[in-house]
Amino acid sequence: MRCFSTRSALVAGVIALAIGIGAGAIFASQQTGAAFAQGGEIEFKGVVEALPATGPVGAWRVGGRDVWVTEQTEIDREGRALAPGLRVEVEGVTRSDGWIVAEEIEVKKADDDD
Repeated sequence: MRCFSTRSALVAGVIALAIGIGAGAIFASQQTGAAFAQGGEIEFKGVVEALPATGPVGAWRVGGRDVWVTEQTEIDREGRALAPGLRVEVEGVTRSDGWIVAEEIEVKKADDDD
């Protein structure tokens, strides 16, 4: 039973951390451009390496870069399910901490060199 309570505490801690990160990102994005003031527009293509387990909103890893996806991010799936291994194009803004806040993500065909 001790293993179960330790595991439950660990899960609760991870959930609290995820909520904290999400709340921080939401708060920063609601400020009048403060989160984006030191960053620049960016557009790049890469392979999705990691996605949040609970849906598209949250932290992604694309082509070795950390990407934050919000409720406002437009995602063009091209009829495909989101999964690691997909080739995507990301448009967004780079924050001063290096994270990219995605404004649009478009799933690309594997042979699309565009």
